[in-house]
Amino acid sequence: MLVNPVFDPSPCFIVCCKTVPDVAIALTLARASGMPFTVRSGGHCTAGFSAGSGPLIDVKGLNTITVDAGNKMAVVGTGCMFGTLNATLEAYGLHVPGGEF
Repeated sequence: MLVNPVFDPSPCFIVCCKTVPDVAIALTLARASGMPFTVRSGGHCTAGFSAGSGPLIDVKGLNTITVDAGNKMAVVGTGCMFGTLNATLEAYGLHVPGGEF
């Protein structure tokens, strides 16, 4: 279910990825379906683009955060939510500006 109830998608199938190789498998399956597919990370899109009627590749399981405080750099998985990211970075005195909270 999307945040905005105006949009009520019903994907033909959903692949929940936990690893990068899972994404490769999901892309192969989605392409084989011949239908347009959607990739969803956090699952929020007020315009309804988080899902559709074709395959849905969910990458929210790819949510790791590695912080190099000395270089003020972080490597963040595509499924990481802003709240989690900012809470982790706060411990290092770092912050990434984003949209709404």
